[in-house]
Amino acid sequence: MNQDVLREIKVIAAVSIWFTLLILVVVWVLATLVLAIFFPLLGFPNLFIIIVSLLIPLDVPCPLVISWFMAYSIKAFEEFLPVKVLCEDGGSFGDNGPYMIAYEPHGVLPQGMCTFCHVEKPAGMKIPKNLDGAAILVSDGIFYIPLLRHLFWWLGCRPVSRSSMECLLDGGSSVALCPGGVHECLLMEHTVESVYLKRRRGFIHLAMQKGAAVVPCFGIGQSDLYKYWRPLYDPPTRSFARHMFTRLSRSLGFAPMLAWGQYGTPVPYRNQLTIVIGRPIKMPRIPDIQIDDARVEEMLDAFIDKLRHVHRFGLNSLGIPHEKPLIIY
Repeated sequence: MNQDVLREIKVIAAVSIWFTLLILVVVWVLATLVLAIFFPLLGFPNLFIIIVSLLIPLDVPCPLVISWFMAYSIKAFEEFLPVKVLCEDGGSFGDNGPYMIAYEPHGVLPQGMCTFCHVEKPAGMKIPKNLDGAAILVSDGIFYIPLLRHLFWWLGCRPVSRSSMECLLDGGSSVALCPGGVHECLLMEHTVESVYLKRRRGFIHLAMQKGAAVVPCFGIGQSDLYKYWRPLYDPPTRSFARHMFTRLSRSLGFAPMLAWGQYGTPVPYRNQLTIVIGRPIKMPRIPDIQIDDARVEEMLDAFIDKLRHVHRFGLNSLGIPHEKPLIIY
């Protein structure tokens, strides 16, 4: 069998299981809530199971079968999606971590951040030592969904809450996050690279508080992995509908949309994804009460300038024309 076809079959199988599980869990939770309201005798036993599953500690050992499946899924994606890593300084990072990896753009799903997680990397993919094995910060809402909360935890994901980030950085662990977050899903356009940063001061403030260097990273090709349609948001819609969609997205922690890739499935298009890693921006370690807004704004501007540079560096290194302008909101 052709190797490309085999890769597609493996990744489609893995993604199908993940999305089937997601749909089943969501349907189970919603059905349980409806039953608990209208048919308590049927709904409360399921509700009890859900509550118990939410009380199980996240750091319980991962069962071997699930560990095997997650390793299979990751390997299938690595073989399917061509990912390249470019380091601006050749990848030499000092031992004075931890680092805060700030990855842009978000796109439909920021798969590029997974490059930094603790799983085994393909041969030839060189990640700077102090960035490899970083905790991947995802929406807090994931950790309120039964079953999925443990799967994401075992994959090395952690909540993107301030308390979680403080705990990780204090423990010496590097973290990877997308500062633009869900708001970038509302700004996405097919013809430009949209990044939402000018009001994102929180990650800079925390980096200064902990003295963690911020590493600007840009995923060239990230925004081309999926096509999408945002109901009530994409034209033709009225401004009121867009406003309601925006509020709903912020409340949920994600933007509800229809997204598709290869063959109309959740498998991303097999486009080249290049992760460009810039030089770290050293942050002065300042006690929280002494950090002023002007200093945070100054360091945020420095990060934005550096991200623009990393984007240009990546395009020039790959010999790609600047067809999609980078717009930072």
